[in-house]
Amino acid sequence: MSGCLFAVVFLCGLRLGLSGAEVVKLKASAAQTGNGPAHALDANQGTRWSAEGKGQWLLMELDKPFSFSEFEAGFSRGNRRYAFTLETSPDGKKWTSVFEGESHGQGEAIRKFPAPNSSGRFLRFVSRGNNENRWVNLHSFRIKGLKVSGKLANQAGSSSGDGGLEVSVWAENPLVASPVAISFDEQGRAYVTRVRRRKISSLDLRNHRAWVKHDLSIRSLDDRLAFYKKAMGEERFPDVRPYSPPDRNEDGKRDWKDLAVQKEEILRVEDTDGDGMADASILIDDDLATPLTGIAAGVLWAEGAAYATVEPDVWKYEDFGKDGKPAKRTLLSRGYSIHIGQGGHNVSGLTMGPDGRIYWSVADKGINATGRNGERIFYPDRGGIMRCEPDGSNLEIFALGVRNGQEPVFDEFGNLFSVDNDGDYPGERERFIHIVEGGMTAWRLHWQWFGHQDFARVSGEKPYNVWMQEGLFRTRFPGQAAFIVPPLANYSNGPCGLAYDPGTALGKDFRNSFFLAQGRKMTAFRVRPKGAAFEMYDERTIPAGGSSTGVAFGPDGALYVTDWMNGPSERGRIWKIDSTEGQENPARKRTSKLLSEGMTGKDETYLSACLAEPDLRVRKAAQFELVRRKKTLALLAAAREKQNQLPRLHAIWGIGQIARGWPDGSNKDAGAVAPLLEFLADGDPEVRAQAAKVLGESAHSQALEPLVGLLQDPSLRVRFHAAVALGKLKSEQAVQPLLELVRENDDEDAFLRHGAVMGLIGSTKANPKLLIETTSSPHSSVRLAAILALRRHAYPGISSFLKDEDLYLVTETARAIHDDFSIPDALPALAEILDRPDIEGEPLLRRAINANFRVGRPADAERLARYASSPAAPENMRTTALACLALWPQPPVLDAVEGRYREYPSRSPKPAAKALAKVADDLVEGASPKVLTVLSRAIERLKVSELLPVVHAAYESEKATPYLQAQLLGTMAELSDPKLGTFVESALESKDARLRAAAQKRAWAAGLSGIEVFAKALESGTLTEKRAALDNLGQSSDKQADALLSKQFAQVDPELELDLLEASRNAKGTQAKAKANALEDKLAERGPLGPYHPTLRGGDDRKGKELAMGHPAAQCIRCHKIGSTGGVLGPDLSQVGSRLSPEKILESLVNPQAELSPGYGLLVATLKDGSTVSGSVIEASPASYSIQSAEGKKSTLERSLIEEEALTSPMPPAGAILSKTELRDLIAYLITLR
Repeated sequence: MSGCLFAVVFLCGLRLGLSGAEVVKLKASAAQTGNGPAHALDANQGTRWSAEGKGQWLLMELDKPFSFSEFEAGFSRGNRRYAFTLETSPDGKKWTSVFEGESHGQGEAIRKFPAPNSSGRFLRFVSRGNNENRWVNLHSFRIKGLKVSGKLANQAGSSSGDGGLEVSVWAENPLVASPVAISFDEQGRAYVTRVRRRKISSLDLRNHRAWVKHDLSIRSLDDRLAFYKKAMGEERFPDVRPYSPPDRNEDGKRDWKDLAVQKEEILRVEDTDGDGMADASILIDDDLATPLTGIAAGVLWAEGAAYATVEPDVWKYEDFGKDGKPAKRTLLSRGYSIHIGQGGHNVSGLTMGPDGRIYWSVADKGINATGRNGERIFYPDRGGIMRCEPDGSNLEIFALGVRNGQEPVFDEFGNLFSVDNDGDYPGERERFIHIVEGGMTAWRLHWQWFGHQDFARVSGEKPYNVWMQEGLFRTRFPGQAAFIVPPLANYSNGPCGLAYDPGTALGKDFRNSFFLAQGRKMTAFRVRPKGAAFEMYDERTIPAGGSSTGVAFGPDGALYVTDWMNGPSERGRIWKIDSTEGQENPARKRTSKLLSEGMTGKDETYLSACLAEPDLRVRKAAQFELVRRKKTLALLAAAREKQNQLPRLHAIWGIGQIARGWPDGSNKDAGAVAPLLEFLADGDPEVRAQAAKVLGESAHSQALEPLVGLLQDPSLRVRFHAAVALGKLKSEQAVQPLLELVRENDDEDAFLRHGAVMGLIGSTKANPKLLIETTSSPHSSVRLAAILALRRHAYPGISSFLKDEDLYLVTETARAIHDDFSIPDALPALAEILDRPDIEGEPLLRRAINANFRVGRPADAERLARYASSPAAPENMRTTALACLALWPQPPVLDAVEGRYREYPSRSPKPAAKALAKVADDLVEGASPKVLTVLSRAIERLKVSELLPVVHAAYESEKATPYLQAQLLGTMAELSDPKLGTFVESALESKDARLRAAAQKRAWAAGLSGIEVFAKALESGTLTEKRAALDNLGQSSDKQADALLSKQFAQVDPELELDLLEASRNAKGTQAKAKANALEDKLAERGPLGPYHPTLRGGDDRKGKELAMGHPAAQCIRCHKIGSTGGVLGPDLSQVGSRLSPEKILESLVNPQAELSPGYGLLVATLKDGSTVSGSVIEASPASYSIQSAEGKKSTLERSLIEEEALTSPMPPAGAILSKTELRDLIAYLITLR
């Protein structure tokens, strides 16, 4: 490991290039665990040397005598005043004090201290404590001209890949609080968003799971507001679980209006005195609060204006006065995040592309947006990348399907990248994505809530998870859905901000690098071309500080990172990450000067020269100024200068802007792009690609022939851009050349395929029927491209491809017809392919089955019945087909395949009943018990009494299981079967307890004496029978039933205590209910866990395992490992039954905060100086916490330093998401893990 990090600690000397001494040995009298002496010299203000006790010292031995007159030091918990001395010695024995005093106590900034005429070969920093306690917390010590030896840096454990980066605080509270997004103007002033509403007034659906179906039904902001008024109004509605927010507006009511009190803020923060620390803040806007307002997650300074995304809005601020405040605020666009969705999924990532457009990311909470000129964008269940001109005109969707794409960024070639969140499912990771025009990265909002489908309750199958089961999150693999643009890599854990090196920032080690914030971790990586797209490489971890969110480069070349300190709160920081190499780079200093001076008033020669500057920001500024002046000839001249590639690209982009009339669409000059035709034959493939792109965006008709020629270019990237450009020309003459490109690609490169499809979409817009002719093509890749283009057209003729012999293509056609908005006129044809004898594959089968269900003709019901009766069909598909028949009269609102909200009117059950009658006998003869169980449910729901003989035959079949027979008894009872008594009497004698219990439940319906049956069960039955008896007694209005139920309280069986309470609590009789209330009062006297005590005994470990592995809200394996399965965010549960008693397991579930497993509780402590420390607790004692940071660093935190603390578990209380019966089953399962 190199010593580059530690070598920059003594920054001043290195910046000036001075020779000097080196620190060769370092030791301390004492150090807190994890906060050793090396942290005083590691150039990271986020680390420190800490020790308790007056007189603690830090000793540095130099390689030779060294003279100095001042030194610098900085302290964590910097609001305290630290007393210390600095001593020097020639031999380490005789010491001379050269400074005695204390720190300023005004924050964590590094300050200078005098030490006139000092020299020595040994330096000793001696702590005298601080004004609050005896601790020293030294995060930085440095002297001009003094550095650290490489050997010592190696011993200290610095990273060889850190590139000589140092981390310091640039701004801290109270100047900034809960900062999220950040952007800089040319003068180095930061524009920052402050978040107050996240998961508080901006609600999180995970905390209101009863609202999931309501939320998925929302199609506009008006819909959401109407729902809020129902859920949080004075009136109560039976179909909506109410919620009462705190009375924030103090009107004496707790209603939806209280969501409009907390305000988001846009601030300008700056360093006015040039000391390297921000010292002033100006409030730009705090009028950002409505019941529908989310968080201020995006901010951008560009071309003299500030932009902000505060869902559901995009704002522009202009005409800034001398007071730093804007005179004009304009709403550019509205209608983002129409759903409640998940907190933290926002509208963010504002950036200005090299084309001069504003781009931003919309998370998965849906788009129903309106632009300034009336543009309408409607994708209510998807996120996307939006763009518009700087004045808000020409609003359009650039790409679709992001879940929560973080701060999209452009590289120097105009390529757009982001890192998108995963779906929160085990077995997947976040995705590094290359965002291309028209690209679809697959995610849909409803895939988050697939577990809420009602369909699965009838089919008996697990709800279908398209995202996971069809591998849409994965990088490219054979057989993957073709309608998506796959990610470049599955990468990251909790991505936040993303930035790209502009060219002269942190030094050559980080040239062309991306910088990704991931909470308390930051990484850097690069990309390189691969086919028509890219691959990621050279990833490395870099120093970071705090809970990083937004990331931006300042005009000084440093990287700035917002630290919202796990807000919302009054705390926050902005960190500065920099390198000595970058600071010494003359090009960087020149960049800062050029940016601060601006381009206004500069002559044309100057601007043209700036197009060749090494920094992207300078090149863009010069480009935009030339465009603003309509200097087409100057740009064209720059494009023809072949010795430097980058200025040529900027010139081409600028000419495209002139053609569009940038920045507001006035004075368009469509002919400006005509000279770019010559660049389609340029020797530089990147020039050819960008010229093709701009000519396409300008729809320049003369470009048709040369663009067609570029489809055979040696460069796949050129082919990609030529194909997309041809689509914008909308000429049918491009169709055959594009299909030839597809044939030659042979589906090898997914990005090139997408480019060709985009070309085909535009070229066939007037006549999609042209694509139907490809059904006869011998090349599957050609037919596939036609399918993908027809999907975008929503053209019903796409159904022709359902006859294709290649089932992969048929499946892609089925996706096109069935999913999202669907192609309604093609759904009948999709339904009919269920009759194909070769049909297979779950994605295809599910969509074909569901198409029959959705279309809903009598013939479709018959087709479903035939399929369900086919022995060759997969069992889970047969049950699914039967469930469709069972639910025929009233389809559930959540789609059985996608989970998308689709509301259907009620329809007659007769077609389904008639279809079922035709195949019922065959099913009884050849189907499995699982299939027959769903058949029974279908007969019951459709009330087909004439099929009772079939029910009887199924019951008496040799293959009938007790579970099936219990279901069949229920069907007989629901249909008032005259023969029910015979079957119930027989079942009561069964050897299977569950069947006997089911028979007890039907005793009254069968005309038997229920009281006698239940009394017998309670006396001598199994646990299952006793539970059934209690449940039945509770539902009865018979006085004898009430008496028998209340009698059970005389001596309560611990395994039945919960069942007795729940049966009696809701009983119709008064005796049992009174006994239940008395017992519950007694349990409550035991303390918080008392009401849950009945869950300790009697659970079903099998059901508990199902909960642990698959419950949509309480799925343990999302965070915990059980055996070889599960996550690592929580403690390993593999042997929890041997480690913890049942009582402790209960406590950990119901009150996860009570006692946290070492290393898994999250401590957030506010110290007496106002600073914050957070980490996972490894060990706790009365005097201190041992904690571990997200990076794995361990340290000790003395409790005496803490003003306020919150020790939490990320696990929600199980009582809030599980019923007590489910909790009992889960405990029973966890006890078995030994």
